[in-house]
Amino acid sequence: MLSKCANPDCSERFLYMRDGKLFRFDPPDHQPGMPEFSGTGKKAPGRTEYFWLCRNCATVLTLISIKGLGVVPRPLRQAKAAAS
Repeated sequence: MLSKCANPDCSERFLYMRDGKLFRFDPPDHQPGMPEFSGTGKKAPGRTEYFWLCRNCATVLTLISIKGLGVVPRPLRQAKAAAS
C-alpha cells in the first residue's frame, strides 16, 4: 500500500491521488490476466507494484525500474536523455 512519496528524500504522505503522480511497474515476467493476490489475501510475489511521487517531486523527478536496484527516482532531464 502506498504511504509516502517514492522519493526517499521527501516525507510527503500519500493522501489523495490528485496530489502527485502514480506509477505502475509490472515485473518482466508478469502475464496479463494472472491474479495479483494469492488465496491468502497477501500479494503474490512478482506482481504489479504502484509508486507515487508527490506534486512537488513529480515536477522534477520520474521513477524508473533498474534491474537489481528496483524502482528509483531520476531527474526528468536525465530520464529523457537515457530514453533517446
